[in-house]
Amino acid sequence: MRLIATLVLAFLCSAPTRAQQATIEAAEILWAGTYRAQIVGTVEQPGTAIGKTNQLGDTGKLETTTTVRARLGTSFGIEFRLSGAPEGAEAPITIVVVLPKAGLYNPATQKRTFREEWRPSPRLVGGASLVGYLLEMDWEVVPGIWKFEIWSNGRRLGEQSFCVIADRTPEPDSPEKTADEPCHSAATA
Repeated sequence: MRLIATLVLAFLCSAPTRAQQATIEAAEILWAGTYRAQIVGTVEQPGTAIGKTNQLGDTGKLETTTTVRARLGTSFGIEFRLSGAPEGAEAPITIVVVLPKAGLYNPATQKRTFREEWRPSPRLVGGASLVGYLLEMDWEVVPGIWKFEIWSNGRRLGEQSFCVIADRTPEPDSPEKTADEPCHSAATA
């Protein structure tokens, strides 16, 4: 019996493991900008101001930029690649969005959120992934600095900031230059 147990153990140790634990070293930001996407579902995410995240399909990049106009219906975010080992292994990650100083005030919950955190489905080591934010409610349209962070096992792997600016057109005779408009966050009380 001991010989059979030893042979089984030797076989198991020599067989390739299908569910190897991924070791993630970094998240390389491949692209940042605005995109279009279809919402194909939602997932409850209590760490967000609205309480859910959207599952996306049929995504397409619109513009490479880190300056985004604050308007309803705008989607902006990042494409990234996880580096680590083994290639192709699933890796659980957490996305953190540090919001502008004013935060997001959800009138339905009467709560102000300054930092969102959610767990998307596991990502593949070596594969490209897109995560972002859709400004779908009036109260989410907040100018200021929005910072996306990618975390795994308590470590920040990568980050990208966006300057979300007010969606307004200056008067024709105004000296204001919208292309050079600095990013401002609302003052905190």
